[in-house]
Amino acid sequence: MLIRALILAALTTVVAGCASNSSDHTPPPPAELSDTAHCNVPADLAEVSLSPVDPVAEPRAGSIPDGFVPVSALVCDPWSTGVVDAGPTAYFQETRWIGNFDGVENALQAARSKEPDTQECAITLKETLPDLWLTDESGRNIRVAYPTDNCGLDKSDILTEIHKLTISARTAVPVPLSQTGLRDYSGCDTTATVPAVGNSKLIPGSFTITAQSICRYSLESGIGTFIGATRFHKQQLTTEAITFLSPSPPCTETATQVAALSASKNPSPDESRPAETEKNFSVVFELDGCQRVLIDGNTPLASSTNLNSLLR
Repeated sequence: MLIRALILAALTTVVAGCASNSSDHTPPPPAELSDTAHCNVPADLAEVSLSPVDPVAEPRAGSIPDGFVPVSALVCDPWSTGVVDAGPTAYFQETRWIGNFDGVENALQAARSKEPDTQECAITLKETLPDLWLTDESGRNIRVAYPTDNCGLDKSDILTEIHKLTISARTAVPVPLSQTGLRDYSGCDTTATVPAVGNSKLIPGSFTITAQSICRYSLESGIGTFIGATRFHKQQLTTEAITFLSPSPPCTETATQVAALSASKNPSPDESRPAETEKNFSVVFELDGCQRVLIDGNTPLASSTNLNSLLR
């Protein structure tokens, strides 16, 4: 009888443990109600803003309180758009969603499915999820606490449900930048000069594009004034696409707008590395006029329609 009782006790413990693992989820306390819903400036802009950005005190995030029936959601992008205008002003986006929130509420109540797998969780990267606010019919607001997965990371399932709703408003929120902030954020300066034409020829593999952004300037008397920038992705343009351009034919038209990409010289086989003063330079693209590609001391190259469309 004693052995049988011990076996039954062990089985009961295993079953109870499995049941616990399959529903190992304790919802967070109800969220604190707020009269307003707002988005804080993302971290990548807060550090370069013209004015100091003091985060607004947030109400406690949590689960949906009893009696709170959401009718809209505000999603705050955690990163900026990468676009800068002449201000210079950068932006981040906030989006308002409306519709049936049954799927959202179900996703918020979802339980973790299993105990943490130590090996699996060790290689799982934490995802930066946007701040999420819900608003009810009376205008009350709550900040949502995301459910966690079996690794203790925030689950994005709720965003999948949010994206099934209808967008009622999308707003680009402006954040003015200082001159230093513009350079730190985009790699652009407020002014630029046109490279001096020369007779050297680019050698494939002799440089690397290091640009964070495509910097655009209006041009007058050879001096460029910053008018905007967009984030640059290196797969958009290779150095080969530039070095294999044909020399530009003779042309006397004057460009009124240019785009610039920062670049860095690569050491040649017979040198260790270029001098720091000679290492960094700009590749300048005339967006109108002769539509040439200019690099200091090099023969002007003829740009292409596709290349100019990419850089506008």
